[in-house]
Amino acid sequence: MLGELTEQLQARADPQAPVTEARVESAASIISANKAEDFVRLVVAVFFLLAGVAQASPTASDYQACHARGALGLRHCLDRSPGTDLPVCWDNARAAVQRCYADVRNEYDPGYRAEKRAAEMRAREQHERK
Repeated sequence: MLGELTEQLQARADPQAPVTEARVESAASIISANKAEDFVRLVVAVFFLLAGVAQASPTASDYQACHARGALGLRHCLDRSPGTDLPVCWDNARAAVQRCYADVRNEYDPGYRAEKRAAEMRAREQHERK
């Protein structure tokens, strides 16, 4: 291995700079350390994937529908009573947005999705029995 590294260093190095045993060993240790770091990263990534810890999370675009729904509900409520400041409109719009936020977060939760699928299957089975 040292001979191979020596040849690589000579091919890349300045022809004026001598290739010493120390430089070769230094290069070998750097290469070895990088390979070790890459291996550790790979093992950690595989562990998280297999453990189910690696999961997606909502992005800003996922919440856009919540904003639109809240704005539409607020506008509809205020349009029904023009000229008045109805705190109930603001409270209802805020509550609707918060419920929507919770729904978006739940959609990214694997436990919630599994529970939701199980509930849908139970409902479908009960419907088929009737």
